[in-house]
Amino acid sequence: MEDKADRLSELPEHLIDHILLLLSIKDAVKTSMLSRKWRYRWTTLPELVFDDLRTPTSSDAQSSNSVLGKIISDVLLIHTGPLRKFVISHKKFHADSDISRWCYYLSRVSLKELVLNFSVSPWCKIPSSLFSCQELVCLNLCSCSINLPTTFGGFKHLKRMELSSCLVSQDGLERLILSCPLLENMMLKNVDRQISPLHISAPKLRHLGLYGTVNLKDVSFGANHLTSGVISFSVDINEDGVAHVNQSYSSFINFFSQLPLIARLSVGRYLLKPRQSSRQGNADAGYGFWERHRSPCPSLQLRVAAIFGILGTRLELGLIRFVLENSPFLKKIFTAGPSPAPSTSQLLKDLLQIERASPCAQVVHLDAKDTIGDKLGQTFLSLHND
Repeated sequence: MEDKADRLSELPEHLIDHILLLLSIKDAVKTSMLSRKWRYRWTTLPELVFDDLRTPTSSDAQSSNSVLGKIISDVLLIHTGPLRKFVISHKKFHADSDISRWCYYLSRVSLKELVLNFSVSPWCKIPSSLFSCQELVCLNLCSCSINLPTTFGGFKHLKRMELSSCLVSQDGLERLILSCPLLENMMLKNVDRQISPLHISAPKLRHLGLYGTVNLKDVSFGANHLTSGVISFSVDINEDGVAHVNQSYSSFINFFSQLPLIARLSVGRYLLKPRQSSRQGNADAGYGFWERHRSPCPSLQLRVAAIFGILGTRLELGLIRFVLENSPFLKKIFTAGPSPAPSTSQLLKDLLQIERASPCAQVVHLDAKDTIGDKLGQTFLSLHND
């Protein structure tokens, strides 16, 4: 028996660390009994993840909140050494006052990746100490209230940022983006409706996802090198009739005219929906807009595009025609919607007759089940990888 314990003790330290990272916090603590070398090894874990899978709690919300809060506090109290990743993603948890103490600790350990995903109301108020985590490379906040301190000097190493259902002012969001000079990947999902207009100044930004309430006509860019975008809004762009339709589509064109290097584009399922009332008239008006903007000089740099949630309307046909006729480098355009619908089938037939600027451009129709909910962006980005 002693020989077996010695074998565990003789395992290389990097292998022990790898094994511990595969375990939940609860199981990692239990490894203390394996041998003397393992006894306190879990207290030096470089990654701490508290989520529904690794830290399950009771069905009672109040009890669950108290238990999980104590677990996180106890683990951080005992933890020693560097910590590169910290995750709280629990649908029944709200951090309350504990978050200030945790963020203060995290600001002192050279943290690289931080995820605070709270699914319950009210918004979790982010303490100022979080903005002292100067080594952050990835930041993911959900259902948080963000108020940048006046002394905030920026996240100089941040490359990826995701903000979902967060409460933040227009000035605060613009200043946050501007203060991340290395930012390459950003997703804004259901940000505050009061943020209008929004100026995005991020010269190294390559990938942008906009979901929810941001209005295209209110978004402008500084110098940028964006190469891919995922756009999905839950609003009607034809809300006031024909005249407003043209203005909205013009905003769509103007938005992407600011992105000369865009090579991958995904348009979400609500962006091109006509208003429920007088649907046919508005849809035809939208189609007419795309017809009037057919250019004899292809200028788009798109390599791959995707339109999700299509219903087979002429409005959608107009946009797809516009892309096909003005994208000389296009390889594929993906479409997805309720299948098989007669209108969708007719749309696909019509697309076969459209002249294409790129001789190798393909139209590929996807099963709608592969593009449900939050999988939309991930599905699109995985479809093409140059």
